[in-house]
Amino acid sequence: EMQQTQELELQKEAKSRTDVLLLSGIVDGGHRHNKQCACIEKVYAWYVYAINKWPRSSYYGKTEDDTYLNLPQLLYDLQRPELLSHDRLYYGLMSVC
Repeated sequence: EMQQTQELELQKEAKSRTDVLLLSGIVDGGHRHNKQCACIEKVYAWYVYAINKWPRSSYYGKTEDDTYLNLPQLLYDLQRPELLSHDRLYYGLMSVC
């Protein structure tokens, strides 16, 4: 019941504030992924969604809700010539479960 209540709250926030995106179709063994160790599937689903939603965007990003983003460092790094020379770049760290 707790999980269902949390899901309803997330759906409510996603609709009212648009600061949460609930991706459907991430399925493994008949269960939608919502555990931390489904990180690869969630990251992949996010990038597929983002590229289709904003095809002309220069950058796409994803963080978790418990992530500290050093925005000045990110902006500095994204202007470095050695990074600008790449068509595609993965920036950051991803933990493997």
